[in-house]
Amino acid sequence: EEIYGKSLELTRQKQQIWQLMGKTDEAIKEGNALIKAYPNNLDYQVAQAELLYVSDKKQEAFSILESVLK
Repeated sequence: EEIYGKSLELTRQKQQIWQLMGKTDEAIKEGNALIKAYPNNLDYQVAQAELLYVSDKKQEAFSILESVLK
């Protein structure tokens, strides 16, 4: 990350590790950091919504998807 910056692939790998460790909130923070770094990339926002949805944070997921569709 220090050399190439954040990427969806690296973020997803880190999120999987956090989830395996039972730290879903940390996985969500990784996604939020990616969105903060690239706020205009809708793919990253949709990926975050997917993570939130499967983590039973459906309202947050829908909120992100609504903003993507605007």
